[in-house]
Amino acid sequence: MEKKAQAASEFSITSTFSLIAIFVILGGMWYFGIFGFINMMPKKCVLPAGISCVDQKITQNEASFVLMNNLGSDIVVESIRMNACEPSQQREIRFGDMQTFNLNCSLSKGPLKTVFYVDFKNKRTNLDQTWEGEYLTAVP
Repeated sequence: MEKKAQAASEFSITSTFSLIAIFVILGGMWYFGIFGFINMMPKKCVLPAGISCVDQKITQNEASFVLMNNLGSDIVVESIRMNACEPSQQREIRFGDMQTFNLNCSLSKGPLKTVFYVDFKNKRTNLDQTWEGEYLTAVP
């Protein structure tokens, strides 16, 4: 009976030390950024139908958006506004065309989920509008 108890206790101690070693190794890998989950974050840029966010790129100092006009008429984008960024410059987008907008920003590294606003004037109706978009990405 003693041999079974000794074998069981040795097995438990060995298993415990193995688990501790695994947790220490995983903790070290996480600390040094080997897992890098932030790079696996999905990128999402969504606007209401009519103006498409075709592409985007973000750094700590700049946010770039490529917008496509699908509204059926030409528009003049007065500005694109986003938290921690200066508004973009005015630019015209003809129907079916794309334009790149660059915003100077002061962003911190990590995940970013924010709302941005596109202020524009429809050249056919001459009405000013503001559309809200959603932006989800990771700032490298």
